Amino acid sequence: MKRVTTVLGWAIACALLAPACSEEEGGAGAAAATGGAGGASGGAAGGAGASGASGGGGDAAASDAPADAPTDGGPGCATFDPAQPTVSCLDVAGGDPEVVAGAVFAVSYVYVDEDRDRQKDPDAWRKLGFDVDGQATDASSANHCAPYGGADVASVKTDGDSGIDNGFVKSLAPVISGLSSGWVESWNRALAQGSGTILVRVPGLDASSGGALPAYGYSSVEACTDWPLPPDGGLDAGGADAAVGEGGTGSRRAVALDRTSVCEGDVERPLWSAPGGTLTGDRWASGVVPEAFVAIPLSDATLVVRLRSVRLEMTLSADRESATLGVLSGVVDVEELVAQLIRIKGALTQLACTIPSLIDGYLETVRRAADILPDGTQDPTKTCAGLTLGLGFDARRVDVRAVAQTPLPADTCDGG
Repeated sequence: MKRVTTVLGWAIACALLAPACSEEEGGAGAAAATGGAGGASGGAAGGAGASGASGGGGDAAASDAPADAPTDGGPGCATFDPAQPTVSCLDVAGGDPEVVAGAVFAVSYVYVDEDRDRQKDPDAWRKLGFDVDGQATDASSANHCAPYGGADVASVKTDGDSGIDNGFVKSLAPVISGLSSGWVESWNRALAQGSGTILVRVPGLDASSGGALPAYGYSSVEACTDWPLPPDGGLDAGGADAAVGEGGTGSRRAVALDRTSVCEGDVERPLWSAPGGTLTGDRWASGVVPEAFVAIPLSDATLVVRLRSVRLEMTLSADRESATLGVLSGVVDVEELVAQLIRIKGALTQLACTIPSLIDGYLETVRRAADILPDGTQDPTKTCAGLTLGLGFDARRVDVRAVAQTPLPADTCDGG
């Protein structure tokens, strides 16, 4: 495998799964994107656009929601627009006014194989994620889907602490590390330097004392210049050691929205929404979002991962300038994941472009990691075909000052 690159974002699956919306259409309905799921699982040749946001669901948004924000649970209508100029990165150092209102947090550090003190821990997966299926299972549990043929039954059925389900980090992250040592460190180094990342916008945060508090998701484009490091010189700008940023609110980092994370370039029509979000003390929770997309780029390609039963939580600092103890969790349909890996096979090994069977063993490893059904439930009469995923993160409050579109990724097999 080539070196795994270092960006995480909400992948704009609409570029693969749904038609562009028009002024008459507004946001495309959920059926368009959901019905187009075969486009992702079938391996669309063009690849996803730059990382974006998708998802939604829950109760109607509160009155502080952005105007025209989608609340129907559909991923909206954003696509890559050939008529729009593209940039590989964007200079956001200028003093342009903000293009969105409300608190916006950028994921600045991810936890995959570390504990919250950022120490390597092979059992970190046990604490990253949520109890998706509502039960704590082990090797002897009967109420569990049947592991895929050849899978290690004990590994598949054994949950983390308090029933946490995280088959991706438990079973697949070590495989990635074996093929590309240091991929998580590279990921975090790029996040500290200004790579594209997940943005969570909580419009009513500054006026809220608790209760209902919806939020909306976007992604940012890469900054052309490195973000400055926090005063202690560490990798991250979102941890407790940098809770007030680089001198307070006046020195927040400035970012640019990726155009493909909003509908028709309209920042008030984000594709990912959590209208059922709540704030309890300093802990913000999204509630269950039916569907969202995560992008994990692999060298020259972006692995598009469609998540179902998505949950997002984070603990906000007292000054609301950073967030720690963040958790992102969801369920991946294994065959959709396999199809996406086939689509970007050239990023796994260029030899797979001429000998596709070279990745068959890797794809079988993915299937054997399945630990749940794709809808997030368990049924002992069915074979596991879903994979739970949990990631930890820290985040930092940022200012959004522009909207930009990045080019579509190149074909990993150079047209093959």
